[in-house]
Amino acid sequence: MLTRLVVAAVVVDVKEESLMSIDGLQFMVGRAVISDEYCAGILNGQKADLIRDLDLDPGESAQVLAIRANTLAEFAAEVDRIVQAQLLTTSRAANVRGLRWPM
Repeated sequence: MLTRLVVAAVVVDVKEESLMSIDGLQFMVGRAVISDEYCAGILNGQKADLIRDLDLDPGESAQVLAIRANTLAEFAAEVDRIVQAQLLTTSRAANVRGLRWPM
């Protein structure tokens, strides 16, 4: 019987600015979870005022403002989509290293 084993170590570099904006996006969702007033504002069109103090770049702000959600769960899912896209965009594929055992 032949067993094939593949092991990979992955290293991903992310820009510090991206982490800061991701922190801002996560802060926004977290605050909406603990504050009914903030949550209502996020869902009823007051997003522009509420995100003004967050460390978001103009593209991220535009993405957040474009979210149309009826519930916090829907809003959080859309914010998570933005975060995941941000992580994929800012990671550098050149820094992904793989290790393969002889086959």
